[in-house]
Amino acid sequence: MDHVWDGFYAGQIRQSRFPVIINANQKEWDITYTGTPAKKQMFKLMHEDPKVGIVVRVAYPSAGSYSITLDDKIVEMN
Repeated sequence: MDHVWDGFYAGQIRQSRFPVIINANQKEWDITYTGTPAKKQMFKLMHEDPKVGIVVRVAYPSAGSYSITLDDKIVEMN
């Protein structure tokens, strides 16, 4: 159901959520969207070992400047 009308485009107010179960043994994950990527995204990895980590690479359709935040603090590039 469309909740808002922005000129020509209709939209929804609700937040889209896409829970996924992944294999954390695979350390790199590539995400490619079939449409426009969201302006603001959140990823959360839940694992019994807090030291486990993965790399998530998002293919954006255009060059730009993006930042990663953790607890409202910008994470510096590594």
